[in-house]
Amino acid sequence: MKKITIITVLLFSSMVYSQQWNAAQTEVWNVILASYADIEKQDVNWTDKWVTEDAMVWGGAYPMPRSRDEAKAWD
Repeated sequence: MKKITIITVLLFSSMVYSQQWNAAQTEVWNVILASYADIEKQDVNWTDKWVTEDAMVWGGAYPMPRSRDEAKAWD
């Protein structure tokens, strides 16, 4: 979770020097932040809310890709 916080801070700090985002870009960024917030809160339904049914999830802690249902079962 500390990695996510550090990445978020770095991204926000870089935004100070970047161009302004349009409404669509801002909406996408807000969805990303909301999904990270649910993960940090350990929301058991984060996969249902943020991962499509046909997605494959593969993180640093996973030995191989997982389906949404497999990721939910392991988390």
